[in-house]
Amino acid sequence: MLENTKGMKKIKTAETLNKTNFNLKDIISANIKDIVLYLICIFVSRSSIIGELFPCSIAFLCAYYYVKGPSVIALIVTVLSIISVKLELKYILLCVFIYVYYLYIKKKKRSVLLFDIFGFSIILLTINTVIMMYNGFKLNIFLINLFETMFIISSTFIIREVIIAVKRNTFNVESTACLLALIFISVLGFREIQLLDFNILMYLIFFSIIFVSSYISPFAGMILGIAFGFFNYTKLNISAYYMLALGFGGMSSGLIKNKYKPLSGILFIIVSSLILIYFKNINLYLENLSELGLAIITYTIISFSFNDKLNNLISAGDFYEKKANEAIFKLTKLSSAINELSLAYKEHSAPKLSSDEKNIEAAVSSVNSSMCTICEGSEKCWQKNHNRTYYSLIKTANNISKNKNTADDYLKSQCSNYRNVIKEMYKSLKNTDDSPKGNKESVSNNEVVLSQLRETSEIINDTIVEMSYVDIKSKTAKNRIEEIVIEEEIIIKSFDVSEIKNNLGVVITLSTEKNLRDVCDIISSSIKKITGLNMKCTEKIVSTDKYYILRFNMLQKISAKAYYSKLTKENSQISGDNYSYGTSNNKFYGILCDGMGTGARAFNESKSAISLLTKLLDANFNEKQMISTLNSLLLLKLDEDRYVTLDFSVIDLDTHELRTYKAGAAQSYLISNNEVIKIQSSSLPIGILDSFECYYNRFDIKPNDIFIMMTDGIVDSINEDEQKSLDKYLELIKNKDPQSIANTLLTYAIRGCNKIIDDMTVLVIKIV
Repeated sequence: MLENTKGMKKIKTAETLNKTNFNLKDIISANIKDIVLYLICIFVSRSSIIGELFPCSIAFLCAYYYVKGPSVIALIVTVLSIISVKLELKYILLCVFIYVYYLYIKKKKRSVLLFDIFGFSIILLTINTVIMMYNGFKLNIFLINLFETMFIISSTFIIREVIIAVKRNTFNVESTACLLALIFISVLGFREIQLLDFNILMYLIFFSIIFVSSYISPFAGMILGIAFGFFNYTKLNISAYYMLALGFGGMSSGLIKNKYKPLSGILFIIVSSLILIYFKNINLYLENLSELGLAIITYTIISFSFNDKLNNLISAGDFYEKKANEAIFKLTKLSSAINELSLAYKEHSAPKLSSDEKNIEAAVSSVNSSMCTICEGSEKCWQKNHNRTYYSLIKTANNISKNKNTADDYLKSQCSNYRNVIKEMYKSLKNTDDSPKGNKESVSNNEVVLSQLRETSEIINDTIVEMSYVDIKSKTAKNRIEEIVIEEEIIIKSFDVSEIKNNLGVVITLSTEKNLRDVCDIISSSIKKITGLNMKCTEKIVSTDKYYILRFNMLQKISAKAYYSKLTKENSQISGDNYSYGTSNNKFYGILCDGMGTGARAFNESKSAISLLTKLLDANFNEKQMISTLNSLLLLKLDEDRYVTLDFSVIDLDTHELRTYKAGAAQSYLISNNEVIKIQSSSLPIGILDSFECYYNRFDIKPNDIFIMMTDGIVDSINEDEQKSLDKYLELIKNKDPQSIANTLLTYAIRGCNKIIDDMTVLVIKIV
């Protein structure tokens, strides 16, 4: 099945790529936004009086590497674009340095664009300053170098904004406008300094005031810009043109800001170019037409790399491809689990028969005559507490006949051999069943298989949902979340996503009449459903009546480490206990299984249970479905008189939650806030009853908490000595390190014993 799936995937991928490669019209249409926005970036660089492509080339290279990662092709194209204007060795070496730097950063997986670009710009400024000092210091040349540095920094961030806008279909108008202000200031600075007009500081101050005003209020920016342009405070008409362009740009952005966000930022440049044409200063472009043409072709080719459709097919680092790869991995594990189910059903066709409610008294009498009368401990139960013991067995037999997996608490506490008593009672009840065996056995087995296939179908559907998750930063995610919550009478006014040091946060302004706690739960579940992210509300602000501002953050991911210690029963070469721990799907798990008895057979049974459970874990089964599936598989695989105890713990590393599942297992302990919490159950082992319900509990955990799991060999050994108390001993050692806890528990269990009566295993997990 898996090979067929891979084959279909290859065929579909080949067909899709073939269609993409040959449908030129679709490619051009999908990239038109990229082409237009990049051409604008080039025109900005060409409007500089320097008339060189170098600053924009370096800025583009930095932004490209930061978003996409280091690329030899991008490096070559950028170097060629520099050479096409002028062979400047310092710029070429800087490009090579940037490539090597990001190659190193990619391996280390850490980078902050602000620090990076400041570092590159300072290097270039230092080189230019050294060259200038060698040729003789000139203030205007130094200022030109300074403005070139400013131009590179602002251009890098605006190009990065464009790239992200193209990739995610979003655009940050305000930050783009501020960066454009720096570009205009630097362009104006080039012009003024080269003409040796040192009143530039006054112009830049006025320019900054106008742009900040337009950032706060487009109308105010328009008034100040037009006034500054018409009054013509400068000696150069070119300055007035820029101011006038700014005024019209501010007005235009104010008119269309709310509807056409990408256009509101770039209108400053477009209007500026139109005014330059009107005043016949377009020569800034025309004088360097050949270089400009080459630059347009170069950046048009590069812009194809940022197409969303192509990225979804070929980008290894893309969000959706990552999710698709995870889903394929889970489907692979799921296929393996289904094969295990099929083989178990085929090879172990021996029928299983659930018990009836009849003949409960006969089953109790049978157990009493075959086991209790020859038991050395019968004096303390049957002779001293006859009635209580009898009713305890009746209650347990009644549970078994109804396919419940709970033993009576009194039976479990008083009878050291209670598991074998339960097995004998189960056999007795089955043998007294007077129903036609063939049909009942067939129906029972078919129901088990069909039940697991239904659960398998649910898992496949869950996997398909995971493959459809969208990036929370995209407009699609926002729209889908709004559609879900509006049905719950929650109206979202704004939805802003931020990312600081890889920590995602969402700030939502909303109005509702619902309880605030319910609102937080609804939004968290909606975010989970659409994006797959586990986010919790960390801050709540009531702005006005029925209006709230909520901040959602992903909890800082925790981790866990496991430590163990074990002993094998005396005169036994192999332990019947088995354990496993590890991380799967952002969850840390710990498993302890104890096969019936000791030796190789018990070892193989417990190992088989763990092997099946880890496969289901990797396939991302629901935890309760996972245990139910494991129980059904063991019903098919184990002999009638065999069983396996299960102690299964799951630590969710994202939500800081511990979930415990027990089936016939010994007690566990959680050490948290200097308190020892005991976790125990009276549930039956797995592989006995068709209808199975596992004991379940959950706890909130935090770093430095310790969770202790152990097999019944530890507990039984300590309980044999009335002077010992496991609960009190854990209070004494709770502050020790995890490995010491595992070792000392084992030492305490065998202290004073003549021999090791059972296999013993301790598994200790610490949250870090």
